[in-house]
Amino acid sequence: MWLLAADDSAAFQRAINAAVAWAQQNGRGVAVVIPPGTYEIRQTVSIGGSNVVLRGSGVGQTTIYIPVGLQAVYGDAKNWAFQGGFIGLQGNNKASKDSTRLAWVNRRSWRGERRIYVDNTSAFQPGQWYKLGIAQNPVAGAPTTAAATPSSSLVSNLTSMFSNPVLQATAAAAAENIWGIVPRGTLGRAGTPTPAAAVAAAAAAGAKPLPPLLIKAAEYAAASMYTHMLEDGDIPLPPRTAMAAGGTIDAYLYGDNLVDSGTPSNMFPTRDRVRFPFRVVAKGNGYIDIDRPLPIELRPAWTPVIVPFSSSNSDSGLEHFTVRFKWDTYDEHLDAKGYNAIAMYDTINCWVRHISIVDATYGVAMNGNEFATISDIAFSITAARGRNSMATRGVHGHHATSMAHGSYNLQTRLYFGTRYYHDLSVDALLHLSVFSDSSGVDINIDNHKAGVHNNLFTNINTGAGTRPWQSGGAQDRGADSGANSTWWNVYSPSRQLGLPLASGAVDCGVGPLLNWIGPFSSSVVDGMCAATRWTVDNIGAGRALYPPDLFRAMRSYHYLLQA
Repeated sequence: MWLLAADDSAAFQRAINAAVAWAQQNGRGVAVVIPPGTYEIRQTVSIGGSNVVLRGSGVGQTTIYIPVGLQAVYGDAKNWAFQGGFIGLQGNNKASKDSTRLAWVNRRSWRGERRIYVDNTSAFQPGQWYKLGIAQNPVAGAPTTAAATPSSSLVSNLTSMFSNPVLQATAAAAAENIWGIVPRGTLGRAGTPTPAAAVAAAAAAGAKPLPPLLIKAAEYAAASMYTHMLEDGDIPLPPRTAMAAGGTIDAYLYGDNLVDSGTPSNMFPTRDRVRFPFRVVAKGNGYIDIDRPLPIELRPAWTPVIVPFSSSNSDSGLEHFTVRFKWDTYDEHLDAKGYNAIAMYDTINCWVRHISIVDATYGVAMNGNEFATISDIAFSITAARGRNSMATRGVHGHHATSMAHGSYNLQTRLYFGTRYYHDLSVDALLHLSVFSDSSGVDINIDNHKAGVHNNLFTNINTGAGTRPWQSGGAQDRGADSGANSTWWNVYSPSRQLGLPLASGAVDCGVGPLLNWIGPFSSSVVDGMCAATRWTVDNIGAGRALYPPDLFRAMRSYHYLLQA
């Protein structure tokens, strides 16, 4: 059935807002249930509070049909190529620099330990959650790389990201105050307003309010636009200077500069390299004991800080429906029509599951989340969308999924029924996350540089296997991956995969301390890339790796220990 209304967006949002208010008042969860049928939306619909689920009646039973792109509704913008969505969740899961400091780490701890030494234990209560953050902070006396004077082309791009004045003001404020892309005041605005202040000022001047989901998209869009413009050569690449200074957190995340650690000023200098949520189990004189092992060393010189772990949106989700767009062409890499399905910003413990996404340019965009789960998602098209060079590449959208600026996230049981420019992307300091038990026609696992580290890719059937390691990202953002990521049982049923290549040989510089375990081609030799401290275990053609899904096995073992 079809609803009689030409646009059901407002009805959806009213129901969601009522559910958010009810959940806040009653302190428990509530679902907005969508009956079987096809519903048309032409504006964004999002959940902005905790304990609310938007639940359809099943894939193929409930369909949300979207006949327009974001560009047609909210104005022209380059940034619809990589941010925003018609359906989503948004919160305020803050970076450490924007949070209340509870304690500094004042003594070294080693990777794998469960004790953190702090200057003050008074704020910590056993059983409660907290988050440790480490931003870019050179050791005392280390040389630093100052941001280059912004070029006129960069300033031009940053002042024309959105035609909508509210979104543009938000993005410009974020470029200066959140991301540090250009010095404050560069973009011709009085003072140094934050994105929230920019939105308030625009509203006071009579601008039409915009959905909170798109305000979040504008905040992240500034960083995405900058890096994509660098990658595609649309703005000049700054002169390449030295890598991260020895002893800094950035150097450490690349194996103490075993590989390219990137130009420091272009590696999101104000953002957390590590976002490590944990629960305190005990505290003593000058220390706290935590519920999980440290994933990295802690050095006081990096000024690790412990802050509250909270968001205005936790334990909410989207589930059990189909999102289908009006078919349209995908014309170029950064096609900005904005056929973007789902976005999730700054949440904790939220999810997207059992959803089919049809004819989207961007499937699922995730930024600033912890403990997010994306599961049982299928991406497909009704007919070939790629045109021009995209048709030559055989790709029909920009991103199927992309995840950045977060940790402890899970993507599992995904099916990529078509080829995207980037199928499964990890970007911009994403770490401690898992990608498992997925398949597709010809998957590429895109490590998009910029300090991604400590991630696991396991039991992934890449299909044709022609491009499994194809990765993007601007060259000044370091190697494809930081340290300690693992590829376990990533395979193709039709060919034996090799490892990433450069000039016909295995590229040992794609990252340090990487682990490659699976049925690779005979060109993959155990012990190779010793200089960058890889672990390579080729089990050989025709043999099955056990366990096939390392994450599932580790989780089962953890539950067994708890029992």
